[in-house]
Amino acid sequence: MIKRIAIGLLALVLWAVFGLINVIGWVGIPLSILYYVITGDSSTRDYVARYGKAIDQAANVVLLDGHHKETISSHVGRKIVAGVELSLTEGFIVWLTNLVEKDHCVKAIEQYSDQLPL
Repeated sequence: MIKRIAIGLLALVLWAVFGLINVIGWVGIPLSILYYVITGDSSTRDYVARYGKAIDQAANVVLLDGHHKETISSHVGRKIVAGVELSLTEGFIVWLTNLVEKDHCVKAIEQYSDQLPL
């Protein structure tokens, strides 16, 4: 019983920490983007890019049950190259990314991703 309570409390603490990180991200990232636009500071640009890639990788895990070190575009691109049928979500991702860059998902396939499961 005490072990279950301890695990529950630990889960609540982790949930609270994750929530705090999310709040910092939702407030800090727009401010960082604005700061970069005004100043052109390259370290701020790198910070925003790293944060964006982390969100992309996390979304790959949550939305597509993908690998935590791969982006959504790379995951979908590998499925396209392998000839695997895409889900509705993956098809939407292809459509959305094609608006910005034609064949983005195939071009985004990351190095060493051939070692990851589809």
